[in-house]
Amino acid sequence: PTLLGVALGVSFALGGLKVGPLTIAGDSLWIPTLVIGAIGVGTKSSSTLLRFVRETEIDAVMSAGRYTLVNQDALVELLPACVERSIDVVNAGVFNSGILASARPAQGSVFDYGAADEALVRRVNSIADVCDDFETTVPRIALQFAASHPAIRTVIFGADGAAQVDANLDLIESPPAPPE
Repeated sequence: PTLLGVALGVSFALGGLKVGPLTIAGDSLWIPTLVIGAIGVGTKSSSTLLRFVRETEIDAVMSAGRYTLVNQDALVELLPACVERSIDVVNAGVFNSGILASARPAQGSVFDYGAADEALVRRVNSIADVCDDFETTVPRIALQFAASHPAIRTVIFGADGAAQVDANLDLIESPPAPPE
């Protein structure tokens, strides 16, 4: 590729990043320095994230569906290691693909991108029974739980439209159920 072609390609790629202009001087191409605020990695594998936490100098991890009401794999080693190393955690997939997104799951509810088994549906319905006793819902508690660990800096939830985003924001911003 020609220097002009590279310059145009880089300029196009950087256009959305709001960096300074490119300069072509003779046979040299000057590209402005990008400042990267944080480096992180994301996956649903707590063991993979733990390896990055222990072996690299990352700033953040994104854990998908591993610190929720029904899956706390991240609680055993990952979250404590992140606290110890001052690594921020982005908690994603906090409804575990849907089973925690409604007041009561039905048979055929989705968990980790597949059909939830009967035992898990019964377990979430037991959680819903407790929620009913405290006049709250599974989605509200799921969102509040997802943000409850000191390592968690951000919670990401799935939504299929603006109405769900607004409803989920209302759930996470409302006060938690009072302790008994």
